[in-house]
Amino acid sequence: MAISAKTKYPNLKFLISEKRYSQKQIAESIGIAPRTFCHKLQGVHPFTLDEAFIIQNTFFPEIKLENLFSTITNYTIY
Repeated sequence: MAISAKTKYPNLKFLISEKRYSQKQIAESIGIAPRTFCHKLQGVHPFTLDEAFIIQNTFFPEIKLENLFSTITNYTIY
């Protein structure tokens, strides 16, 4: 999967696609609109620490938080 240059969090975006989650599902889990979630992925708005923990614990508990929200592409994130 090609990751857009607009993506601030390439590992998160990659894993969302790999695990076949929708951005809408993740946005709803943290109580924000899908468009806002898209802006957060692009780095327009920051994720709060609470949002990051909810995403990690709910969808990617096997991934370290610092790997999930890394701004550096790393496909050996497991």
